[in-house]
Amino acid sequence: MIGLLEQRMASLHADPLWHFLNDRLKVRSRLGAILLAWAVAIVLTFVVPALTGFLLPRPGTVSALEDWTTFLIDFLTVPLVYAYYVSIQPDMIRRLIQGLTSLSWQADSQSQHQAIFSNMASRLAWRGWFPLAFVVAIVGTTSWVIDVLGHPMPTYYSSPRIMLVLHVVRVVVPLYMIIIVLVRHLVVTAALFVYFRVHSPRIHALHPDHCGGLAFLGDFSLRGAYLIAVIALNLSFLVLHNAYILHQPNPLGDVSVTLAGIAYLILAPLAFFLPLAPAHEGMSKARVEAETLIADEANRLYVSIQSDLRQSKIDAAAIARLDDLNRLSKLTSDFPVWPFDIRTMGRFVTAVILPLVPALVVKLVEMIITRLGG
Repeated sequence: MIGLLEQRMASLHADPLWHFLNDRLKVRSRLGAILLAWAVAIVLTFVVPALTGFLLPRPGTVSALEDWTTFLIDFLTVPLVYAYYVSIQPDMIRRLIQGLTSLSWQADSQSQHQAIFSNMASRLAWRGWFPLAFVVAIVGTTSWVIDVLGHPMPTYYSSPRIMLVLHVVRVVVPLYMIIIVLVRHLVVTAALFVYFRVHSPRIHALHPDHCGGLAFLGDFSLRGAYLIAVIALNLSFLVLHNAYILHQPNPLGDVSVTLAGIAYLILAPLAFFLPLAPAHEGMSKARVEAETLIADEANRLYVSIQSDLRQSKIDAAAIARLDDLNRLSKLTSDFPVWPFDIRTMGRFVTAVILPLVPALVVKLVEMIITRLGG
């Protein structure tokens, strides 16, 4: 177990940014990551604009204190991305490995599982992910730079031009983190498919987690969906930024926003259900096998009881056993086939809906004000 966890940590050290934050800056906890994101936001939102004269509102400019949408992004969603990248997801992977290892009790299967986790670690450490993530983050920032340069008024994030460079870095870093976190999620999901191909889960029907002892899998998927929700919340704030700071006409009707909304409604369920699919298949198979075993025994007893009845005999013990099997069948039919409970599903649905609220509420308030003004 210790060797597997050390290997997992070594794979994360292959990421130059994670290595820099973890080893050089000693940012290893979610609180430390949030404080670092806040420190960067304070410098770029308050300190530098104060030095360049763009902190306080003045005619013909977009000042830092006017840009409330970027304030929400920098102090709410970006710190969550930092925390997820630095601490939350690595801790989730650690708990996932511990949970899956606890399912293995045979020495021969232990070697198979170690090979699966070793392969997962090597995929996480592939050096190609990191330059690719950086390039994608740069490309993803291009549209924002175009919008900023096309703004008719000087803004605190583009005047002087050195500010634009600083703010591009501010945007690229969390984008890079998001891409790497998604890569980790996909690599671990692929490892789960391989794991459950070689290992049938033992279902603990009366386990207190109400998930057959596999609640750690549901927890992993739920937090993956949380990240997608944070990304969507960030996009919602960007829509408000384009509408009320850059004064773009009908930002909700923009094609890119529509495509982003469609992608979100697809990716959020995928992030939650895809890692659970192999466990669901294994749990369903285990329940069917248990139900089949009970049904075969019950059928054998029933045939025997019928045979006795034809001879005017009654086997009370067999009838009592058949009744026990009937109760056991009902209990088995309630075995969980998904590694999450109703509370986890409720949290997932809430997380999916929440990012859509800010833009819709602001739009609703705007419509009400327009009607009252008319």
